[in-house]
Amino acid sequence: MDLRYKALRNNWYPERYHGRKKQKTFFEGWYFKLECPEQAFTLALIAGISMNKTGEREAFIQYLIKPGGESVYHAFKLDEFQASENEFNLSIGSNQFSMDGIKLELPELKGNLVLVNHQRWPKSILKPNIMGPLGYWPGLNCYHAIVSMRNSIKGQLVYKNQTIVLDDGLGYIEKDWGKSFPEKHIWMQCNRFSNQQTSLSLAIAPVQILGQSVLAYAVILKLNHRDYLFTTYHLSKFKGSGDAEDLRLEFKSRRHQLEICASMKDSQAMRIPNLEGMKGLVHESLEASIEFALKDRTDSAIIAKDRSAEAAMELSGKWF
Repeated sequence: MDLRYKALRNNWYPERYHGRKKQKTFFEGWYFKLECPEQAFTLALIAGISMNKTGEREAFIQYLIKPGGESVYHAFKLDEFQASENEFNLSIGSNQFSMDGIKLELPELKGNLVLVNHQRWPKSILKPNIMGPLGYWPGLNCYHAIVSMRNSIKGQLVYKNQTIVLDDGLGYIEKDWGKSFPEKHIWMQCNRFSNQQTSLSLAIAPVQILGQSVLAYAVILKLNHRDYLFTTYHLSKFKGSGDAEDLRLEFKSRRHQLEICASMKDSQAMRIPNLEGMKGLVHESLEASIEFALKDRTDSAIIAKDRSAEAAMELSGKWF
């Protein structure tokens, strides 16, 4: 297959499985964030496959759950992984994942969820997804895409004999694939601000292009049905300071400025892929605090500001 066509297909349909002909040094993972605000319940669920540099392969399902903060990893044999070639339809053992829903049959976590009313990424040829034209660059260690910025959930889960009803819940789906996770990264996602029409997704990580390390970042703030983008490929400016307890980020586009203050709380270790397989670790919090202010650069007027104590956040490596 022509590499240009393959890159276009992978970025235009990021939800589909890309690893059909891969035998080693490859991973692919689908991340679901499932929330029920009324019950103060959040589940970060990842289904995927990992192939290390020697060709050892396994499928996996891992999750982080709140309340309780438990992080759980389940490994599966490779032949228990099945994925459709032409649509997002994935099964790992008796567990199933698609744009339409999730079925879980884990020993301690079971249930059926229906996913509807997806808010998709606004596609164009130059920015088929959050990485924009960078997503077409061949050979990157990691590609990142937003599959569903926000969706509605119906159904229920049973976790250790406790039933959680997620009717009218909130969902989010993203995807990562490639050789290994970045050596360091900052990631945030939140759909639960006081303004219920607001969503924020942020990813920052170095990428290798022509032998040089380039800092790539992409932020999308969806506010009252309008998208504000701050990205490397839009030549936005970025600076930051602080650490996981007091992280401050600032992004400037030609017309707007976005200031973010964030703090992690009660984070737990989650496995991430490296060249050895699912051997890396990152700490993720489902109770991070995020506060943002969006300003007009012409007169510094505040367009919007909001905060949440129910954000997901990861921070790995040394930054500032």
